[in-house]
Amino acid sequence: MTTSTSPRTLWRLIVVGLSGCLVAALTVVISATPASAGPPCPGSSTFDETGAAWPATGSSSSAHGARAAITARLDGAICNLDDGAKYSTAADVVGLRSPANSEFVEGGVVHYQWKGEAAEYCIWGQETGGTPTLEHCGDLSGGTQYFIKTEEYQEDSGQWDVVSWYCGTSDFSTCESVPVAFTLRSAFSGMQKGYEAVWTNYGGSGCTSQIMGGSSNHVVIGNSSGGTGVIAYQESANGPWVPEDTAVNWVPTCSDYQRTVESDTEVDSHDSRL
Repeated sequence: MTTSTSPRTLWRLIVVGLSGCLVAALTVVISATPASAGPPCPGSSTFDETGAAWPATGSSSSAHGARAAITARLDGAICNLDDGAKYSTAADVVGLRSPANSEFVEGGVVHYQWKGEAAEYCIWGQETGGTPTLEHCGDLSGGTQYFIKTEEYQEDSGQWDVVSWYCGTSDFSTCESVPVAFTLRSAFSGMQKGYEAVWTNYGGSGCTSQIMGGSSNHVVIGNSSGGTGVIAYQESANGPWVPEDTAVNWVPTCSDYQRTVESDTEVDSHDSRL
């Protein structure tokens, strides 16, 4: 695995309260259309997501990596922030999380607006309570697969970290780490889960922000026909990648956030208003 420096990195301090997912590996497809202007953001944010974690609850297995090919769409309209909260976003991600959801590392594609700035589509990396990274902003194109994974990684010192990787548009053979999207393996006490999710920090019953993907142009995470891009995880550190098994699914509060399980290895999502 080789690493390289991405053309652009934006550093922001954001605390994301995930209700239950971590990302190990992921592929994302995005289209480079202008970001839609959304409504003003309400006074407080409401986290909302649809997604799944695996292995299933009650399983004795633990995930040590997660990945998928994600076809993301550069559409949707996140709410607009002029002041107040620091950011507005909608994201398609994969990652790893601790059993109690108190620790996570994820990577993916994000529709993002920092307070008072223009919204952008970027590659995203984030860990619990840490500083997320935005890379390749403005470089993404629609209908292209962007491969992202999250996995345990052993440093030369012998320390195990959990790291998110961006692997480009072809496969997982050549990847660059997404800076700061890592945490010490010791932070994951007990069995950990892999996950894929679509989330926004302004959802809930108000459905303020639109997630990416329309009724005829879904976001696709994975691949139902097999191959490199399927949703997969590692049952052991540095072990082989195996297709996702039966997962635990989360239902969003906003009924406009639609999710279709095409197979164990592919999940589609879209906003019914698009």
